Amino acid sequence: MNTPEWLKPGIYGALIGAIFVGMVGFTWGGWVTGSTANDRAMVMSRDDVVASMVPVCLDMARSDPTRADKLATIRAAST
Repeated sequence: MNTPEWLKPGIYGALIGAIFVGMVGFTWGGWVTGSTANDRAMVMSRDDVVASMVPVCLDMARSDPTRADKLATIRAAST
C-alpha cells in the first residue's frame, strides 16, 4: 500500500495544531476543566447566598427586643 507524500506532514500539522489550540484555549481562552468549573460554581453560589441573606439578618438583628442587652454583653466580654 502506497501512502501519499502529503499524509505524514498533514498528520504532523494536525497534531501540532491540536496541541497549539489546546494550549491557547486553556491559557488565554478561558477553558477550564470540570473540577475547576465546579469549584468556581460553589464559590459563586456561596457568595450569592451570603449577599442575599445579609439584609435579612440585619433586619432581624435590628428588630430584636433584647438587642441592647446582647450588645452590652458582647462589649463587656471584649474588654
